[in-house]
Amino acid sequence: MDNREKKGITLVSEAPFENAMEALDKGYIILGGAGFLLGVIRAGFTAGIWLLMIGLFLWWVVKANIALIKWKKLRFYKFNVEEQISYEELLGKLVAALTPYGLRVDSSQNMPSICYKNVRIKVMYNADETFSMPWSQNAGMFFFDFRYILSYHNTVAIMSIVGYHVQNICSMETEEKLQTSEPDSDQESKKDFQINGSGDISSKRYKEKKKLSQIVVAVIAVIGIVTVIPVFKGSKYIDFVKQSSPWAYPDITYGEAFESFFDKTKWKYFKSENEEDIVEFSGECTYQEAKVTATLQFILSYDEGTFETGYFGMNGVPQNGLMTFAIISKVFEEYSSSNESHELTRISENTVGAVTSEAAEAVEDEALLGYSAENDWETEENSSNTSEFIISDSNTRRLTDEEIFTLSSDELRIATNEIYARHGRKFKDASLQEYFNSKSWYQGLIEPDQFDEGLLNEIEKGNAAKLSSKQPKTFEPEFEAGWIYGTYECHSEFLDATLEVGWSSGDDIDCIYLIGSSTDGASFGEFAGNVVSSNNCNYTAVDADGNIINFYYNGIDSIDISDDNDLLGGLYFPGFGGTYYKTMDLSHDVS
Repeated sequence: MDNREKKGITLVSEAPFENAMEALDKGYIILGGAGFLLGVIRAGFTAGIWLLMIGLFLWWVVKANIALIKWKKLRFYKFNVEEQISYEELLGKLVAALTPYGLRVDSSQNMPSICYKNVRIKVMYNADETFSMPWSQNAGMFFFDFRYILSYHNTVAIMSIVGYHVQNICSMETEEKLQTSEPDSDQESKKDFQINGSGDISSKRYKEKKKLSQIVVAVIAVIGIVTVIPVFKGSKYIDFVKQSSPWAYPDITYGEAFESFFDKTKWKYFKSENEEDIVEFSGECTYQEAKVTATLQFILSYDEGTFETGYFGMNGVPQNGLMTFAIISKVFEEYSSSNESHELTRISENTVGAVTSEAAEAVEDEALLGYSAENDWETEENSSNTSEFIISDSNTRRLTDEEIFTLSSDELRIATNEIYARHGRKFKDASLQEYFNSKSWYQGLIEPDQFDEGLLNEIEKGNAAKLSSKQPKTFEPEFEAGWIYGTYECHSEFLDATLEVGWSSGDDIDCIYLIGSSTDGASFGEFAGNVVSSNNCNYTAVDADGNIINFYYNGIDSIDISDDNDLLGGLYFPGFGGTYYKTMDLSHDVS
C-alpha cells in the first residue's frame, strides 16, 4: 500500500509501493493465444505451438524493456520524511533495522548506503523535506544482465523496506507513526518479505505467481518439445526430396522448381499404414483457368537413396500416372525457362485421353510413366548419367549449328530420338529400341502412334526440328516416305505456326490449312486453300480470295514455304515462310 501526498510517497508498510509489471501479464495471454490460433488456422497444431512460443517470447521482450524503463525511473522517486535527522544517526539506526533482512548497510559519500547483490541504494535528503533512494549498479552487470523484470521487482522491494524504515526512524512522534501504520505491520511484512534461497527479495504473492509462471512455461516447453521432435525427424526426409533432382534436369532441385511454380506450398512427412516413409507436397496452381490445390506424394526408400511418386490429386480428385508425369515435366520446364506463369497449359483432358486404357494401366504400374526409384528419382550420388546421352541437355537449351555439325549421321539420329525417349516413347525401329533399352534412365511405355507431341516443351520441339533438318536419313519418329498428308509445325525466331495437308475424298482435291502467330503474340495469320498444281514436290495452293502459297515437300518429313501473300495476316504478321516439320501422318483410311 502507499499514500502519495503532494511532496512524495508516504509508506505505511514494507509492502512494495508499486508493481507496474502485474498489469502487463495479460499480454502473454493475448499475444501467445493470438499466435497459437493463427498457427492452427494457417498450418495446423504444430505451427500453433511454434507461434505460441514466439508470441510469449516477444511479449517477454516487450515486458523486459518496459521493466527497464520503470527500473530507471525509480531513481527519481521522492518519499516524505517528517524530520531530516543527521546521516550519522540515520546510518546507525538503519544498521539495526535492516541487518535482520540480510541487507548490508554502510556509508557512501557520508550518506547511508544499502547494498543488495549488485545493486546499491543511497538515502539522500532533498531540500523539500523529502528523500530519494537513487540506485546504482555495476556497469558491467547493467549492460550484460537482461533480467530487468526481476531486477525491477527486487529494487522496488528493497526501496519499500528501506523507505518504510527511514520514515519510521525520522518520525518525531512514535504514537503518530503507529496511527498511520497497520497493526503489527512490521512483523507481518517480515513474514511476507524475506530473502529466498536464491538471494532474491520478493513477496509471497510474487513468489506464488512466479512459481505458477514457471509451471506454465514448463508445460508449454514440454508440449513444444513433444510436437517439434516429429517435425525435426521428418525434416530430413523432406530435405531429401527437396534437394534431389530428376535425371532430365540435374541442375534443378524439386524444392526450387515446386516452390517457384506453386503458391502456398507445404511439405510434410508421415508414415503410411504400410510403414512407408511418405513426403507429401501440396500447393496452388491454375488448371484450366481455375485455381486448384495439387497434392503429390513421394514414397521414399531413404536408406537406398531413392524415391518414387505415389498419389497425385487435384482438389482431392486422384489423377493417373500420365497427369503426374505431365505436371512434373511442366513444373521443371517452367523453372528452366524462367517462365513462372503458373499455368498448366500443357495438361488437358485431351492429353489424358490420348493414352489408351492399356497404356494408362502401364503408366499406373510404373507410378510415374517409367520413372522409378532405381533409375530416375536421383540424388546427387547417382545423378551422373549424362554420359548416357548424345546431348544430355537438349531438353533445356537450344542447340547451335556448330555443335550439331560435329555429330555423325548415327549420332544425329540418336540425338533426335533422345528427345522423344525422355518422355517414355517407344520406337518402331528395332535398333533404336534396343539402343534406348540399354540406357538406365529409359522406360518406354507409350506406343509410337499414341505419343502426344504436347509432352515436348518448346525447346525440345525446336531442337528436334533442327536435328532432323541435318539428318540425311530417315529418323524417328518415322513417317512414310512420299506421304505428304499430315500435320506439320514451324517454330522460328518470329513465327509459331501449324500446317495440315489433307485431301477431300469426294472431290479428289488436296487441301492445305495454315494457322500461326508472331512469337510475341502481336499478330495472327490464317490460310485455307486447295492445291492447284504440283511439279516434282513443288506445290502451289490458292484460297477462295486468290491468295497463293508455294511450298516444297522433301519427300519424307518437312515442307518449306518459300513465299506467301502478305495479306494472309495482320499488320505485324511475319508471314508463313519457313520450314515445317512433320509431327503426325494422316491415316490412309478415308471415310
